[in-house]
Amino acid sequence: MIAQKKGERHRLSRLKDLIAQALNRVDSPKESAMWLIPILQAKHWTLVELRWDLNELRHYDSKPQRETARQDAYIVEKWTRAFLEILHTWFDQPRRSWIWIGEKRNDRQENDDDCGPFVCADIRGACRFLNKFDSLTHDNVLSRKLVTSWAKM
Repeated sequence: MIAQKKGERHRLSRLKDLIAQALNRVDSPKESAMWLIPILQAKHWTLVELRWDLNELRHYDSKPQRETARQDAYIVEKWTRAFLEILHTWFDQPRRSWIWIGEKRNDRQENDDDCGPFVCADIRGACRFLNKFDSLTHDNVLSRKLVTSWAKM
């Protein structure tokens, strides 16, 4: 997939080694309800939540109305689904149909610098409210309060 050009097989081998090392350090899907994956794309942080128990892929973006957000989300979804293929093979999991849930909230971020703290707030929210409510629809005030309090630290 990555080493399409002649002479790039060493890159593919190295990538496989890095993926194997990383996957050896995480809980399997049978041992966890979700994985949270921060994504840095074009100087903007977003978050993907893999919900193993619900077969859902949730994408969190603090600035979903920015000019490149739709294209960025498409690329994140494409790569996440490719990553899932690797995970299914690695953990010997049956192939399943996954539902992509894009960001539903309006822009929460008011500048171009605070995407990282918003990802941290979304991670905290996903962990704190696991199985209590749909975290994509929670009140934006919580995220704003967390970012504000972290900025004062």
